[in-house]
Amino acid sequence: MSVLGIELGSLAGMACPYCTSEVGLEVSAGIFNDDFGANLALMVLPFAIMVIVVALIHFGGPGRGPAHGAALGSSEGRGR
Repeated sequence: MSVLGIELGSLAGMACPYCTSEVGLEVSAGIFNDDFGANLALMVLPFAIMVIVVALIHFGGPGRGPAHGAALGSSEGRGR
């Protein structure tokens, strides 16, 4: 099954009219240059920040431990 995927992938790569053209090679050289690592890090940074924000919202921040959650679920102060 994986051999079929590799062959189909290579066929798709060969079908690309821009990949082997002069313009395609210039674009590839512009993307995969010396600044590739820094550019990749800057592109991934917003996603990492979003994951941290969502995790803080979901799991609670540094000041919200188990005692805070237990106080919310306690029945103290309620009339029975």
